[in-house]
Amino acid sequence: MMNDGISIEGPLDIDVAAIARINEAQFRGNRGSIPHAKKWISRLKSSFPIYQYYVLLVHGRVAGYVGWQLHGGFLREEPPVELEQIAFAQEFQGKGLALRLIEKSFKMVAEFLHQESPLAQQAVSFVWTYEDNAPALKMYRKWFNGEVRGTRNLYGKVEVMLSRIVPLAAE
Repeated sequence: MMNDGISIEGPLDIDVAAIARINEAQFRGNRGSIPHAKKWISRLKSSFPIYQYYVLLVHGRVAGYVGWQLHGGFLREEPPVELEQIAFAQEFQGKGLALRLIEKSFKMVAEFLHQESPLAQQAVSFVWTYEDNAPALKMYRKWFNGEVRGTRNLYGKVEVMLSRIVPLAAE
């Protein structure tokens, strides 16, 4: 654990119930039902290594989580890796923790990909977010190099995609 009381853990030793509480509070798909959120998180966790959860702990308490989803198989030269979901408990939002979680957890994903696939030298990391979600876009632009690479209309709202090519081999 780092001196500031913050650590990042995953992908297997995670607190599903803590992630479910955050998920239920932050996302419509499970709002109002912690049991449904827990079922959703558990099923995604069971699809490891295709889906990998990482948690950010503050003094041992789950403050937030990120879910990375691998696409397209293990033998791709540039495997696509989606930041599928990230969320924080209300009291930990706006404190700069999300970028820290993204950076550290992706290093763990990259280590996994580098070991799993002898062909992969880099990954294409990407995220979709609502076009009008200014706080998320501001944070994502820092890690995903700022440029919008695509748009889609999903659930009646426009989403934008940001992406970044990330080397997998240690330099």
